[in-house]
Amino acid sequence: FWRRFRKDKVAMVALAFVVLIVFTAIFAPLIVKIAGTPNPHTTNADLTDDFGQPLGPRAGHPFGVDKLGRDVFSRTIYGSRVSLEVAFIATALIILIGVSIGLIAGYYRGAVDTLLTRTMDLLLAFPVLVLAIGIGVACSGAQGCAGGLIQPGLTVVIFVITLTTWPYMARIIRGQTLSLREKEFVEAAESLGASNMRIIFREILPNLVAPII
Repeated sequence: FWRRFRKDKVAMVALAFVVLIVFTAIFAPLIVKIAGTPNPHTTNADLTDDFGQPLGPRAGHPFGVDKLGRDVFSRTIYGSRVSLEVAFIATALIILIGVSIGLIAGYYRGAVDTLLTRTMDLLLAFPVLVLAIGIGVACSGAQGCAGGLIQPGLTVVIFVITLTTWPYMARIIRGQTLSLREKEFVEAAESLGASNMRIIFREILPNLVAPII
């Protein structure tokens, strides 16, 4: 895999970019300290004009400041942590939900498959931006929504991304499961008396690692 991967120059550049972002997120405090810029939450009214507009980049503030006088460079560096946090948590939830529902729909077929597939189609047809704005407004209060399960801020972002993206994963896994369902090793497991759960998680799921990745 590594030999084939190294031959793809675009993939190598993309890998280097991802590694750079990860290291930036991990060493954000060190990078900010070396750059000599202030903490991302530190405000400085002296860096804005009489109308509250930023004065622009200057010594100690290479990217300038925002309207509250907070350093944009520091906030950008620390923002990579937020981006990765959202990405990893949302992706983990998407995989968990999508793989589980895709396996169930593809293996049991029939009414179960129809119900789950129509649910996927409904979510895929719904305008993502409208849904995101609606949930964001509904959960903007101090108590959040869904009994406090969804809190304002990152939780809402993660929830919206997960809710609108898991059907893509589920459809891929469902299609692969429908194909694997007819393979000889599944029939062999059934003939030996293996339970449905054992067949799903011990026979089919290991063969789905590649498409999941």
